[in-house]
Amino acid sequence: MADRLTEVLCDKSLKDGFVLGIEGPWGSGKSSLLKKTIKKLSTLEEPPAIVEFNPWLVGDKLELIREYFIALSEALESQPDAAIGKSEQAKKQVKEGLQKYSKHINTGANLLSIGALLIPQLEVGSKLARKLTESFEDLSEPEPLHKQKEVLEQALRKICRPIIVFVDDTERLDPPEVMETLRLLRSVGDLPNIIYVVAYDRSAMVRNIGLALKAEDLEATGAAYLEKIVQATLQIPYPEDFALRRWLKAEVLELCQPNEDSSLQGDAIERLNLVIDKEGGRMISTPRDVIRLMNNIKIAWPAIGGFVDVADLIWIHLLKLKRPKLYHWTENYLNGFAEVARGTARASDPEAHYKELLEVAAKDYNPESIDFFHLSRILPGLKKQNYGPGDCEWTTYSIDEEELENLTRFRRLGSPHYYRYYFALGQNQGFIPAQEIKAALQEIQAKSKELKDRLLTAAKERFADGELHYPVLLDSLRPHMPTIDADSRKFFLRCMIDSVDQAIKNSNLRHTTSNRSVSAAKSILYYTTKQGSQMNRELKKIISSEASLSFAADLVRDLVNDTHYSIRFSAEQTTKLKGAFADRLSKDPRQLVLAACPNVVLSMWNACATDREDFQAKLTELFSDTQNLITVIGADDARRTVYSTEGNWRPLVSSYYEDLTGEPGLKKRIESIAMNKDQYPPNLQPAIQNIIDGLKDQKEYEKHWN
Repeated sequence: MADRLTEVLCDKSLKDGFVLGIEGPWGSGKSSLLKKTIKKLSTLEEPPAIVEFNPWLVGDKLELIREYFIALSEALESQPDAAIGKSEQAKKQVKEGLQKYSKHINTGANLLSIGALLIPQLEVGSKLARKLTESFEDLSEPEPLHKQKEVLEQALRKICRPIIVFVDDTERLDPPEVMETLRLLRSVGDLPNIIYVVAYDRSAMVRNIGLALKAEDLEATGAAYLEKIVQATLQIPYPEDFALRRWLKAEVLELCQPNEDSSLQGDAIERLNLVIDKEGGRMISTPRDVIRLMNNIKIAWPAIGGFVDVADLIWIHLLKLKRPKLYHWTENYLNGFAEVARGTARASDPEAHYKELLEVAAKDYNPESIDFFHLSRILPGLKKQNYGPGDCEWTTYSIDEEELENLTRFRRLGSPHYYRYYFALGQNQGFIPAQEIKAALQEIQAKSKELKDRLLTAAKERFADGELHYPVLLDSLRPHMPTIDADSRKFFLRCMIDSVDQAIKNSNLRHTTSNRSVSAAKSILYYTTKQGSQMNRELKKIISSEASLSFAADLVRDLVNDTHYSIRFSAEQTTKLKGAFADRLSKDPRQLVLAACPNVVLSMWNACATDREDFQAKLTELFSDTQNLITVIGADDARRTVYSTEGNWRPLVSSYYEDLTGEPGLKKRIESIAMNKDQYPPNLQPAIQNIIDGLKDQKEYEKHWN
């Protein structure tokens, strides 16, 4: 269209002056068309004098007139003499005519001095400023307006090439500013060899004119006034939807550069096409929409390109620009969903969140349509409750571990580990940075000893809320296990098992039950190890000789209680594994004292031991050293937890240990330790205090229930 407009503007029939309107809604590409046309005109062999006039940048009425005539003067000055006339005298006549004429246009304003007209805008001391200042100051009293206009017209007709004035951004003007601009065009619109190209949104322009004139019928009055000034119009054609979508896809692919190492392949490409065709088709209607969307993507991409899914990124930025209410709902929902998925919060009123979603998404996503199923592929936890005829009820915050693993593996918007990159150019607090996850995966593949150091560090470091990094790191790595070769997975398991007890020791909850470090490690183990002989060999290795005894005890508890769906062994296999655990403790009972959760280990040793006399003898011998006894029964996992409507207690049942050992006086020994706390060294004082608190809770608990 720029080529055709260039031809029109160069037509000789416009030599008597012309005002051409370029009409199109906001964002339809009017400014782009003007820029392309100016570029085309500038490359002509004999280019016209081009004036780019933006009234939106001008302050008041006086400034508007001054800026306009300065722009004309500068355009003339930039032209070679051959383009303006045969001599410098012809150029001077045009400029002097413009200066005189400009003084009369500003009705009701002070006469403009040449200093006010030029000096603020031109370089001080320039040849043009000096010459025009001198000529203006030498002028006699102004001639009548019609005489000055005749002189100016005669001078302009001598110009070999036209002056083309491009006026843009008129739709940003307030109604009074619109009227001043139109009055200026009306005053100079019939001057020869000056062509005006005015870009505007017709509906906005007509309304502003009507408002400025205080008309009753805004549209009719505004349209009639506009027709008196604009002699012809060109309508920006409504862009074809498929052309805008094709343009958007080309821009995205150019930015993201899909290749073998890129995440933008296979299913990701299909989802990108779906987002561009579906959501793009609904939300993109003008070239400006594409430009604004890509500007947002280009700003974010360098920082987050390696940590996001392209299709999801396009989708969320479309919402940000075109559906802000749905965008904010999505951000708030994903914040809550991440906490629920981590197990650090419970979903509050999923039905209410679903109703809020319907309110903000009704325009695009009907719950009875296929579009809502498409939405559920983007937003995690959005599940249909029933599939009966006419039943369209959905719920939110539905946790599906397999879905979460896939979302995390492919860095989707719904991943609790990656979602913050889509909103804040970085991860949320409480999650391992994606750079660290990437580094850990590289260490797994390379079987680097640095991986174990990383895990041990994660077993000590905490987030702001007090949670250890360790379980979060394991949860982040688990979805990537299918992409790792078997040998590298085995290496990872060894490093993990060697470090998990350290994480248990540093946990706020010194127990394997409901301990996130334990559950995360077990998920990795069961996820990466096949059922059958491979699982049997792996568990035997862990139970018999691996470093993390408390973790091994928790695995044995799953065997003893048959509580984990991932462990399915025959009775013979289970007996052998239990025997291996009992043998390990029987050979070296002191391992119990060094364990992160000694009472979990003791409980499982008791459950697995087949020789009761040997078990009691080994335990009695271990407890004969009072320091060993204090360490075990003073551990945090020695005290049980009892909840009731009457109160909560954490009793220490001393008789339990007496029964285990078969030693009649053990209960009194424990009570004596509590009564004589000061006799023991400082390193045992925390454990003894725990014993004292546990015995106190035991008495209160018994008193309440007896």
